[in-house]
Amino acid sequence: MNFEEVKSIADIFSGTYSRLTDGLNHITLKNGWQVLADLEYSSFIVESKPSELLEFEGRICPSNIYRQDGQEYFLCACGKKHITNLTIMAYEHQNFEYILLGSECIKTAVKFLERIEGIEDFKEKVSQWLYYIKEEEKKIKNKKCVACGKYKVKKDYKYKNEARLKWCNDCCSGGQVRCITCKEFRIFKNDWKGNPMLQCSRCYFA
Repeated sequence: MNFEEVKSIADIFSGTYSRLTDGLNHITLKNGWQVLADLEYSSFIVESKPSELLEFEGRICPSNIYRQDGQEYFLCACGKKHITNLTIMAYEHQNFEYILLGSECIKTAVKFLERIEGIEDFKEKVSQWLYYIKEEEKKIKNKKCVACGKYKVKKDYKYKNEARLKWCNDCCSGGQVRCITCKEFRIFKNDWKGNPMLQCSRCYFA
């Protein structure tokens, strides 16, 4: 793959694409697009929870960290401070093991790579990162459906249908919901305490 050619195309479209790869170039002294291709997805954290990075302490690229008023903050490789979510990428380097990328930068890179032909493996790899990110972001915004276990019930949404507080749209149809055990639809009911019954009568008394 000719990464110089990829870089030249990126520079034509927008400086937004080159900001990330320029940052990777600064960190590693290698072609930023080559570095991006060499990264391996490791983990995803919410930026507001830096404690999740403790297990990576001492192994993160120093350029991803800045200190202000005695506090540590984390940067995307592009140099931006105000990023919502961070993706931890494994990278072989003599001085560190991981590089942090902002999820928004990865989304931007995916949009750009869609324009280029002949780098299908690279595009598939970065698109897989985007899939992981979207799945993790669902966990931030949504709760698990009690029936299917997918993160498809919005946390901060005021549903008119009481059943939608626990069941996703696919597991809730009209006045019926899926039993969490047998997965069959049955009429939504509350128990004597006023809590939603998660199982149908057959499974509850089995």
